[in-house]
Amino acid sequence: GDAKYKGTGVAIKLVRRDSAPYRKAAKMEAKILRALEGKHGTLKLLRCFEHEGHPCMSFELLGSALSEVLKIRAQQAQQG
Repeated sequence: GDAKYKGTGVAIKLVRRDSAPYRKAAKMEAKILRALEGKHGTLKLLRCFEHEGHPCMSFELLGSALSEVLKIRAQQAQQG
């Protein structure tokens, strides 16, 4: 969860800290997402921050984490 959003689950995008092109693209992505405000089928950007030098963005959580989906599918494949 994100303490700023009262413990609500969020999705986090972490960008590589050692790549100037990735950092520049992340800044542009954040600027565009802020302008769109979650409209037109886009994710709502909640906030930008840095973690250990990595630019990060937090988004509204729309569904299960990818790792959970993959785990469930693997279990289903073993059963069927």
